[in-house]
Amino acid sequence: MKPPFAVGRATSVRFVLMAWALPAVLSYLLYFAFTNTYSGNAFNADGFAAIYDNGIFKYRILGINLLRATHDAIVALGLPTSLPPAYLVQFPNTTPEWYSAFFYLNTVVLGMTMSVFFVIAEKLNVTKQSFLTDLCLIVLLGIMIFSQYVIVPYDMLSYLFLALAMYLVLFRSGRIDTLVYLCAVIILGTLTRETAALILSFYAAVNFKDLIKIPPRFFDTSGERPSPLLTLALLTVCFLGTYVALRLNIETHQPFFKGVRVAYNLADQFSVFGMIYFVVASAALLTAPAARNTVALFMIAAAPYIVGMIMIANPREIRLWAPVLMPMFLLQFQAAMENLMVQKH
Repeated sequence: MKPPFAVGRATSVRFVLMAWALPAVLSYLLYFAFTNTYSGNAFNADGFAAIYDNGIFKYRILGINLLRATHDAIVALGLPTSLPPAYLVQFPNTTPEWYSAFFYLNTVVLGMTMSVFFVIAEKLNVTKQSFLTDLCLIVLLGIMIFSQYVIVPYDMLSYLFLALAMYLVLFRSGRIDTLVYLCAVIILGTLTRETAALILSFYAAVNFKDLIKIPPRFFDTSGERPSPLLTLALLTVCFLGTYVALRLNIETHQPFFKGVRVAYNLADQFSVFGMIYFVVASAALLTAPAARNTVALFMIAAAPYIVGMIMIANPREIRLWAPVLMPMFLLQFQAAMENLMVQKH
């Protein structure tokens, strides 16, 4: 991936502002200008362990261990810490070090994710009108920032792996090294959060025409490179293999989900509005004709995840919908840019 700052001073400045400065400022405001009580008693050692060392959360080992390492680094290095004072009223065991660990880790990973999105948007924006790239980035940043009204140690990290996968699928398809990178991203993503399955949905939507060719092929015409069908099969094996390996090696009383809660979700006002948010956002992204078919294919491929979130999760947590909406938005942005170039010529 060519660093964006290598292409000119203006792009370098925009990269710093859009990928790091703006995300850092918004992240600071999110964590310290508001009092987040939805995340519960997670910001102390015992509370963190009670939540994340049990049930389905225990399998999200990468983000959880990185959070603990961040906390240890804060303590060892004496890094600045802070905490909204009102939080202590409801959760008196909260410590600034644990709360700030969430801020430090998620803000740094958010900057890394925005860096990848910056490269993607710049490459997709064939018009070279930088303002269009920046608008795309603001939408993606808004989705990720808004989703953090529930603060957890793994969401931002899962978005990073999703962004890396989208870059590889969009710009490096058909290469042997890309398959290796994608397998690594899938494995790391699955160690972070089960939403790594959406990478498979994105790959299937982008390569749909090649996947349905008759007769099916496992290699290209030269026989030297894996076809999209074989690539998708190998990526699926990486996801399922990691998913199963985690559950064989880590015992919990909730290996797959905490419980079925669809009846509650349909009766609870906030949960209903969470579903409405996703329906409205998806409808808006399907309204634009540029990539409607590809977006629809992605949603079909992602249907097991979407239905699952309604059945076993709380739809009021907008973070559940972020990894579905961001690929849809980028697909529409890609198609819109291509259409602008066609009209220009």
